[in-house]
Amino acid sequence: MRKAWLIPVLLLTLMIRCHWPVSGKSRNLLLVTFETTRADHLSTYGYSRLTSPNLTKLADRGVLFENAYSNSPRTHPSLASILTSLYPYEHGLRTLPFPLPQKNLTLADMLKQAGYNTAAVQTHPMLTINSGFGKGFQFYDDSNGVQRRANEAASSVSKLIEELKGPWFIWVHVFDPHFGYAPPAEYRTRFGPEDLRVPELYNQLQSGQVKIGSVIFQNHMPPDEVQSFINLYDAELYFTDHGLGVMIDALQKADLMEKTVIAVTADHGESLGEHNYFFEHGDFGSQPEIHVPLVLYAQDLIPAGKRIHPTVSSIDVAPTLLELLQISYKNHLSGKSLIPLIKGTENQDRICMGETDESFHQENTRREVRGLGGRWRWLVLGQYKLTDIPRANGTSDRHLYDLKTDPQEANDCSRTHSEIVRKMSPMLDIFVRESLKPGEHYELTDEDREKLRSLGYTN
Repeated sequence: MRKAWLIPVLLLTLMIRCHWPVSGKSRNLLLVTFETTRADHLSTYGYSRLTSPNLTKLADRGVLFENAYSNSPRTHPSLASILTSLYPYEHGLRTLPFPLPQKNLTLADMLKQAGYNTAAVQTHPMLTINSGFGKGFQFYDDSNGVQRRANEAASSVSKLIEELKGPWFIWVHVFDPHFGYAPPAEYRTRFGPEDLRVPELYNQLQSGQVKIGSVIFQNHMPPDEVQSFINLYDAELYFTDHGLGVMIDALQKADLMEKTVIAVTADHGESLGEHNYFFEHGDFGSQPEIHVPLVLYAQDLIPAGKRIHPTVSSIDVAPTLLELLQISYKNHLSGKSLIPLIKGTENQDRICMGETDESFHQENTRREVRGLGGRWRWLVLGQYKLTDIPRANGTSDRHLYDLKTDPQEANDCSRTHSEIVRKMSPMLDIFVRESLKPGEHYELTDEDREKLRSLGYTN
């Protein structure tokens, strides 16, 4: 008799366990976006310091994209591209601190329409409900614009994981790696000793004795002082990664790992002195500013431990997640699902295009043209990057870089590789032409100006 009862119970157990792996339908989705996180400072991507052990563990169970590029080196336009799968000129959010136009259909909108419970946790002080990024979210925790730390964000997400009824979509954006780098005390000396020059500079910036533009573009710091800031930046990455670990632990505790798709990426990177551009992003679209991490996890839907080399970009994230979750959509997406690359049915580099923000600083003498027409634009395809640089006389220069042999973009090889320039230019021409069209127009409020100043974007 005991055996007669045992067989149906075992069959039922097998049915329950086998239900999730064969389909992504009705799985939960956790989207984690890190602020100001360059891929080459993560140990997951080969960095010598152990800055991202939890991301590495996740990548070992999922797929890592080695060459993922942001479509903008600024937070708002980039996050909008991740959520809408549209280029900045398409979704209309081109600069800080303006809102996402509500005409756009976001990933949250599409999942909400499919019956998902949608929630977001924000730590960026400018990503309040008024930023437009709350569109499609039934719950949007912006902490009233108060900046929060990675551990606080992880705690809020863990609580949502416990309480939300599935299927759910949770998006969390973690602000910590942004300048000025100030990890919690227990993390501060992880990669180097305390340097009193760091808090001294922060105090001078806060009091107005020093202008942030002079730090970014006219930096005269000794190399050891620059290294002290880099040490703190790396410590911020480690602290942020710890928050990711807390969220993953919450999923495991709730027995939801196999029922959840996880995507981890960043809005953009950070220049740490390359090209004499310090502790900032948004002005030039250099490799440190736009090469971002991208890791996907979906148990039994995608292979474990796979690394994908072809170039991809942030606009490819949303269509990939929708395909994994088996959510259909009719609206236009400029990105394409990465599933063919994951399955190995495709192995070609994707075209990755983007544009910089307007330049906020008068100290930025490398930008000859101000306003919309002065944005630098780029196209990355495989190992080559072609950058369009507007000049004051109404023309523009095209610089070509071989990222395989010259990842620091030190040598313009457009003359020696003119055939590559001819091949890539028509694609970049179209992007430049479309992105020069006037978009939404907004006026800065006094509150906007103060927030930009407090975050170091203006003097």
